[in-house]
Amino acid sequence: MQSWQDDPFKIVFLNVIQFTYKIGFVSKDLFESLESSLFLEEALSLEYENIPSNHPFKHFQLEDIYDFAFIQVVAESVKLMKS
Repeated sequence: MQSWQDDPFKIVFLNVIQFTYKIGFVSKDLFESLESSLFLEEALSLEYENIPSNHPFKHFQLEDIYDFAFIQVVAESVKLMKS
């Protein structure tokens, strides 16, 4: 991917259980959503019959320069690497 400053980078999500992509513009920010979300709850309900309170999954979002979360991922962790 390219950042808004044209710097190439690579994002690797580990143990993904849900992913969505909507057309966005130039990527700006990757962050973990610290609040509960419908996206996370949906992924967990598909993964578990009874959702444990200590599951390892987190909700990550990649926003574009207009603050639109065009990529959302539920995974255990993420690694960001500059190319």
